[in-house]
Amino acid sequence: MKRRIFCILLAASAASTGIAADSSTARTQFLVAHKLAKAGLDWQKAAPDMASYPLRPYLEHAALMRTPRPDSAALAAFIARHGDQPLTRTLRSQLIARRIQSRDWAGVQSLDLPSLPLPDRCHQQHAAIELGQGAARKEAIRTIWLSPKALPTACHPLDHWLRQQGALDADTVWQRIELAVGANQIGLLRTLAADLPGKDKVAALHLADVLADSARARRSAKTWPDDGAHRRAMTLALVRIAARDDALAASLWREFSQQFKFEDGQKYRVIDAIALYRANSFEADAANWLDLLPVGQDTAATREWRLREALSRRDLGAAQAAVDRFDATQLADPRWQYWRARVAELRGDADAAARFYRALAGSPTYFGFVAAERAGQPYALCPIQPPEAGDAASALAQPGFARAFELHAIGWMTEARREWDAALSAADATTRLAAVALADERGWFDRAPFALNAGDDLRAYSLRFPLAHRELIVASAQRRALSPAFVYGLIRSESAWVQDAKSHANAYGLMQLIPETARRMAKAEKRNFANPLALFDPALNVALGTRYLSGMLQRYDGAHWLAAAAYNAGPQRVDQWLVQRGDLEPDLFVETIPFKETREYVARVLAFALIYDWRLNGKAFSMDYAMSRGEGTPPPRREVACPLPSTPIVTTTTKP
Repeated sequence: MKRRIFCILLAASAASTGIAADSSTARTQFLVAHKLAKAGLDWQKAAPDMASYPLRPYLEHAALMRTPRPDSAALAAFIARHGDQPLTRTLRSQLIARRIQSRDWAGVQSLDLPSLPLPDRCHQQHAAIELGQGAARKEAIRTIWLSPKALPTACHPLDHWLRQQGALDADTVWQRIELAVGANQIGLLRTLAADLPGKDKVAALHLADVLADSARARRSAKTWPDDGAHRRAMTLALVRIAARDDALAASLWREFSQQFKFEDGQKYRVIDAIALYRANSFEADAANWLDLLPVGQDTAATREWRLREALSRRDLGAAQAAVDRFDATQLADPRWQYWRARVAELRGDADAAARFYRALAGSPTYFGFVAAERAGQPYALCPIQPPEAGDAASALAQPGFARAFELHAIGWMTEARREWDAALSAADATTRLAAVALADERGWFDRAPFALNAGDDLRAYSLRFPLAHRELIVASAQRRALSPAFVYGLIRSESAWVQDAKSHANAYGLMQLIPETARRMAKAEKRNFANPLALFDPALNVALGTRYLSGMLQRYDGAHWLAAAAYNAGPQRVDQWLVQRGDLEPDLFVETIPFKETREYVARVLAFALIYDWRLNGKAFSMDYAMSRGEGTPPPRREVACPLPSTPIVTTTTKP
């Protein structure tokens, strides 16, 4: 049977033998040879011209992995030949495990690599301990131990060594308990409790009981002694309960703040958590909870929500007081620069508002664009030109990029991304930009959004915002009376052009469609749809996605910001928010969306759509148009100018 397989595959490649200079021929040879290698057959006869082919290591790897338990020497030889290529990582793990078994500590150390998975990193530290280097690695070992989750078996020698060194004192154990509480790891909490002495152990077990069943807190905690350990435990319990049920946490705090003599730090930590979640839900008593936090005892999150809560009530005095609390870090962010200006405008301080808006208008972000609109200034977009095609090809001189592009060409996308990421991490700025330009030229559009995300790279707009699938997207948008730029902006926000993207929420493809939604749209379109993987096809994905987006836009009378919010969070939630705060101006409404993801998503879609409108039309639609109702009417467009911004560009989650 093996001989038959070999003959079939060899015949398939016979015509291409000796013509490896032709890329398509070389790829055909490779694919045939890879099948042979996986089958345990002689792949070299089918592909004699693979010596210089970038993917030759994959043939060697396939042949090596054909053996259920490859020889250690063969593993070591492969790793030595191919260094820290992504291919070597699983093999490196195998070899480390074998050397651990044979107590070859020096051999384990020789396989060190920063990107090793956690078990292998633990093996590396174990080897260092056995070689007498533990003291020098103590902080690194301690960092591994301070995990919010249970550690794998490979890390147990580190735990044992730390105990021998007396490094696991009560404060250190409590640090890890706090991490475990944040990750809701109640089982680990109970395990850690055993490492605590006396009252601390009892308090930790009480904490575990409360978190396992919050309803028990009121009953059981009444019997807790008012000592330092139990105050510490109750603080952690109330903070955690606040994240799950802020009303319960508020009720428990009123009771237990009388029973326990909390330190100020503990007291305000609990109040901050309760205030944050009460404000996030826009509860009627949110402002009262926020007012319990004196200056210096609040956090960035509660300062931000103090402003949102005030805006939701249009309490301009409270809004100004909230802005006055922002620290320098917050006021360096375009978001809070904008709201400082907007609050000044709402309070009638036109001079201050105009000054703030002008300063912010040079930032190429959603908030910079809205500020430019209000200041009557052009949008600040200062593009840099990508490398020429000839310069871009120089990226192929880097073996990692060469492998990545070949893997992309044959459709091995998981492997292609691994090679790309490894190559990118070692690339200088020139090579990085050249590689991205070449990826764009070859239709690998999702590389730029992830690679060009800081400094001057942000100005490579033609790469970061590719006009991919232009004919398809423009036609689909126009058929649905949608702005092509809006569709482009949404795709860029949803998938960043990862064609085979699949989210944790089970959303697929460019427009990140959930199969249930796709089925409804397909039925309305009278299209056949059964397999969710079909959503990786851009034509189907865009056809169904634009139909759904069109429905959202119609539902909200052409309001782009509401359609974007509904696309992300669902129309039911948007309807609920409109009942609560539908009388707010669009920018106030967006800022008071309870979900951080959705707030930032809406801002991102609108900013990206503006940039795409500029790319498609030479000018950009007015932000006033984007923040109004009226899809189907021709959008007024504004000029884009470049001098460079006079204010620093701050990297935020809303940057394009």
